[in-house]
Amino acid sequence: MYIWLRKAKYEISEELAENVIIDFDKRGRIIGIEILDA
Repeated sequence: MYIWLRKAKYEISEELAENVIIDFDKRGRIIGIEILDA
């Protein structure tokens, strides 16, 4: 499952917890949250 929070160009991802990945833009703002095995 992917939850979009804002429309922006992807820069980097960070694993927040097991099976939860946060995507950031180049300004460091969260653009989306990916929940694996949801």
